[in-house]
Amino acid sequence: MDKAHSNCCCCGKIFTPNPKLGKRQKTCGRKACKKELNRQNQTQWRTRNSDYHKGRYPYLKTWLIKQPGYLKQWRKKRRDIQNSISPPSPLKSIRCLIPVNLLKSDIQNSILTLTPLDKETYKAWWET
Repeated sequence: MDKAHSNCCCCGKIFTPNPKLGKRQKTCGRKACKKELNRQNQTQWRTRNSDYHKGRYPYLKTWLIKQPGYLKQWRKKRRDIQNSISPPSPLKSIRCLIPVNLLKSDIQNSILTLTPLDKETYKAWWET
């Protein structure tokens, strides 16, 4: 076989590798082959590094004890970033999840009315 061609490690198809990659290119470039190679590589990595995530929790727990308020501050900062990004268009509807014990009967005969108090808070009550 000519050195300018290689076999795909997934499908076996003969292909011409990209000159920039040369011998390092393993697949023919089809999406399915790339995905399969990535899956194989991840499986190999997890096999070689099976204990990578084990034993991390005690270290993390002691670090968090030494850093009081870190998670609370991190979550607040993240929440502020999410809240500062406004939706592309104003909300036109709101989906409410109502616990079963608040429903009056099997056939709903009341209307749940929502009125906005501010940007994030709504007042809700039942109308019959």
